[in-house]
Amino acid sequence: MNKLFNKILVGLVLCGMLASTACSSISFGPPKEPVTIRYVYQSARVDYTEMIEEFQKEYPHITVEVVQMTSLMWGGEQAEGSVDVVRGRSSYVGKELLDQVLPLDSYIETDPKFPANDYLFGALEGLQRKNDEDEMEQMGIPAGIAPYVMFYEPDKFAIAGVELPTIEDGWTLEEFVRAAEAINQPEPDPFTGEANYGFCSTAQWLDPMVISYMYGGGVIDSFINPGAPTLNTNENIDSLNWYANLDEFYGILPKQRNYDQLMEFITTSQCGFWMNFIDVVAYRSDVEIETTFMPLPTMDGEPFGFAEVDAYFVFKGSEHPQESWQWIRFLMDQEAASGMQIPPRRSILESKDYEAIANPDTLRLARQLPEDTLIMSMGVYDHMALGGMISEYRFSAMSVVDQHQDPIRTLNQAQAQVEQLFLSYSRQ
Repeated sequence: MNKLFNKILVGLVLCGMLASTACSSISFGPPKEPVTIRYVYQSARVDYTEMIEEFQKEYPHITVEVVQMTSLMWGGEQAEGSVDVVRGRSSYVGKELLDQVLPLDSYIETDPKFPANDYLFGALEGLQRKNDEDEMEQMGIPAGIAPYVMFYEPDKFAIAGVELPTIEDGWTLEEFVRAAEAINQPEPDPFTGEANYGFCSTAQWLDPMVISYMYGGGVIDSFINPGAPTLNTNENIDSLNWYANLDEFYGILPKQRNYDQLMEFITTSQCGFWMNFIDVVAYRSDVEIETTFMPLPTMDGEPFGFAEVDAYFVFKGSEHPQESWQWIRFLMDQEAASGMQIPPRRSILESKDYEAIANPDTLRLARQLPEDTLIMSMGVYDHMALGGMISEYRFSAMSVVDQHQDPIRTLNQAQAQVEQLFLSYSRQ
């Protein structure tokens, strides 16, 4: 009896030691059924090939089918049933689509290693919403953070002999204007027909709203937990005057400021500076110009951050929600998963593994972004009050810059309209 027990004990010990042998493959349950999940994502220039290979080593029964899309602007009926997991810009997720998303709280609560305190800038909280019981639900998981930055072509400034500050040093609005003036040549070349504009910007974009924060103002205290709108502050009035002077006084804005014309200027190397999110560059994927970026300039040169978030969502129509969560949970720990964007987790951002694969300028920018970086909230553009506020500020900027309206009167009128909008929303 003792000999038999000893043989069994030795066998178990050997089996535990030889993890690479057949002993390690012993399973006491039925084999898991093969599963295919469909993962759809917007381009953040992420190569999922190696990550899928690593994932399938851990979960050999799960096949990940990857599909790239150009926009999240689709209907819930199209998404439900045909998609398990999606990665997309959370600020563009409308209510119709969000209603098709599965809350993830039950998966998070049963995961003792979920890194809730590791996420940057309140990005995790920005993906919550209240349910019918007035309780907050986690609808998505941050996949990457895309700061708004100042793009430029380094060769253009080098040829002109203009030395820009370093990313770490930051820069002021005054330094930005001087650099834009130094390369500004708004008159088209008689041979090529091309010009060079110091700053390609239009009030139709987010630029005026972001500039209000660069100037020390802002349209609201927080997009994630919004209080009262603040469109008509003195800082915002001053920022719109400054923005208008970029055209009227400094002459560094193009006179043609419609969307298509500005895109043409950017992609044909006729712009000194332009602003956009770090992963967009010029709203097109066929741009061949060599660009890099600086952080946003501010009044005093102190760091300021404004960003949107990419997020992972699981659809209610998924037949494999557990496997979909396992794919998301795997991606959360991968240094390469953020692509051109910044990793949303501090531990990854500060790791040597991420440093080894990151774009050097992206790494330098990421590590100087302040803790109070402003994050655009989930579904902000579809939100009646917040989306309306952004549109109203944009229209105000267009009136001041393009139609030379008085900024004080214009912003006072906008503030009154937005206050009514927020009041109507609070009554719903």
